[in-house]
Amino acid sequence: MKKTLLTALVVFGLGSGLAQSDIIAVSGENVKAIAFKDFRFIDLKGENDKVIVNKNSEMPDQVVGMSYDTKNQNLIMIGMFSPDIYTYNLQTGESKRVYATGKANSKCQIAEQFSRMATLPNGKSYALNNGSTQLLEITPISSGYSVKDLGALNSDLKLDQYKFYGGDLIADNAGNLYLISAYSHVVKINPKDMKAELIGSIEGLEKGFTTNGSAVMSNGEVLLSNAQGKGFYTLDFNSLKAKRVDTKSSTPLYDMASPYFLQDASTSVASNAFFSIYPTKVTDRQINISLNTKLSGMGQVSVYDIDGNNLIRSKMNLGDAQNIKSLNLNNLSPGNYYIKVVDDNGKELINEKFILIR
Repeated sequence: MKKTLLTALVVFGLGSGLAQSDIIAVSGENVKAIAFKDFRFIDLKGENDKVIVNKNSEMPDQVVGMSYDTKNQNLIMIGMFSPDIYTYNLQTGESKRVYATGKANSKCQIAEQFSRMATLPNGKSYALNNGSTQLLEITPISSGYSVKDLGALNSDLKLDQYKFYGGDLIADNAGNLYLISAYSHVVKINPKDMKAELIGSIEGLEKGFTTNGSAVMSNGEVLLSNAQGKGFYTLDFNSLKAKRVDTKSSTPLYDMASPYFLQDASTSVASNAFFSIYPTKVTDRQINISLNTKLSGMGQVSVYDIDGNNLIRSKMNLGDAQNIKSLNLNNLSPGNYYIKVVDDNGKELINEKFILIR
């Protein structure tokens, strides 16, 4: 069978509102005969999700799990009937199988299918099977990726029940995963100790809407998609209330991924696909800006007070992915501030609040 990957050139936009062009989806051609092999950027404001690049690639026949490794610009994916892991590089167009098990699942082995994936800010990706008996940890290494089976989740929940099947994973900036199941139950997962706890259930979805894909948007909300072509919802993760998106798109979508993360208030790190800012509660008069991926050109780092006065301005080399910029805050009084990074074209890359304690 000819394996076709339809994807788009990558131009990340970190502007305000729905930065839907940052969200990549696994889609099918129609709802009657869904074949999840097409990849496209979501355009909520347009009538169609346009495909820009068409390449023949080594791909699983039915892609049901996908995440995005921003640092290496790779889509990482798993097929429906095999736990083999593939990557597709959005910069070079190269696709390859990076992990082979030799195993195959039949259509009736739903519990063993890996349909949920997400990548953490540290670059590690995770894939969870429907029965929650296997969580795979996928770590970037110099030669590609290493894969470790972490085993079953530790939980009092009966995660093998049908209501916890399907759906997708998203991640926060503190290293936690969140399962949003097809029937909209939300489970928080700590991959370090494998503990899983029920957060709640999503309110506001129309009857019959199954949440098949989820991705964090640049404004912190979560976008939910459906495999039956029933459109999109945005989710306020604090209240777990969903709101329908006014769009003409009716493309069936099985999975989604984005470069963004939920913001966990308990962590002292603010992060997106490109930068990590730490600590956000400053006690030693120094704040750090770390690049999460290689960009290009020079960036300008600025610190503002809550009235918008620019108090500190400095340059940062965006072409060095190992670059960490440290700012001395000795001349600032305790209080709330904002730190912003823009590129040499004036495009805002990150804008985060921090508090100076002393």
